[in-house]
Amino acid sequence: MRRLALATALILVLCGTSSAGPDKSAEARPAKARLIDVIKTAFGLRRQGKLAAAGLAFEEVFGRLSAKSIYRPEIAQELAQLYIVMGRPYRAVTVYRKIKDVPHEVETLLAMPDSRYHREALVVSRHVKYPLGEARALAKLGKADEALAVLSKAGRELTNERGKLLLSLRRYREAAKAFEAVNNYLGLAQATELMDRDRARRFYEDASSGIKLDLKHTLVPRLRLAKKRLVDAPNSVALERARLYYSQCLGQVAVAYGEWSLSFAGSGDKSKAVKSARKALSFLRKQRERLEDGGGDAFGKKAVEALGVAKAIQGAEAALARCEALPN
Repeated sequence: MRRLALATALILVLCGTSSAGPDKSAEARPAKARLIDVIKTAFGLRRQGKLAAAGLAFEEVFGRLSAKSIYRPEIAQELAQLYIVMGRPYRAVTVYRKIKDVPHEVETLLAMPDSRYHREALVVSRHVKYPLGEARALAKLGKADEALAVLSKAGRELTNERGKLLLSLRRYREAAKAFEAVNNYLGLAQATELMDRDRARRFYEDASSGIKLDLKHTLVPRLRLAKKRLVDAPNSVALERARLYYSQCLGQVAVAYGEWSLSFAGSGDKSKAVKSARKALSFLRKQRERLEDGGGDAFGKKAVEALGVAKAIQGAEAALARCEALPN
């Protein structure tokens, strides 16, 4: 009943219809709301924290777009993210299925706590021949050897993923070989650390050089472009989309600074490790601020928790404390 009431209220808002009673004259009958107006309504309701009503508006937009529309995937992503923030991840799964976005579908299933969803992710991944999803689902289900077999069969493309799984299983020699094959120096350093500390130190130095290049030539320029897109946004819808994209870029830069700090710590440079850890924490706090938009975005406040930003901040604070505790 509550959903029906929300749907009715939303229809009244979108169509501009009065609830005083029907008017059968042709002039009084409202035209179907323009799609852009429905989108604006969806974003406005989302910002106000009226997430169920916002979901109905996004569903309206999604349903009115043709299967071939270039705008459909973007609306689907926004709708799915809304459902995740609402705590209804399986609704997000159904949205991803409608646009055949298998990676996000499987990722969402694997993020759910019940193992039955992990089994579902396994079935889906096998059905569409998606080896990364199959391996991650097998690993979630405690079938590490089967997961490794899938990753090995997939070849070089998933070698880095195989290295990560081997590292988590403490099979360090095998993990080192996998990381070496794809030039993942940070992974190689972590896998080598317990076997050969001096060699690992050199790998940490190589990793820090690679991360510096990635920040300089890819991540920071992308962040600048995202900020420009935010500043130049021509309307409210573009502004909301640009703000969330900018938040996403802030998070990516934060991850890189966190890895840079880890590399400096591993190579014995405490000063740079602390500096990078502080940068990582700073960018994560900026990400939280952008999502919350000065407290004006009720959806953003919920997203900080639901999308893992709050947890990432706690992790960055702990990482900074570990760096500060390193010997001089």
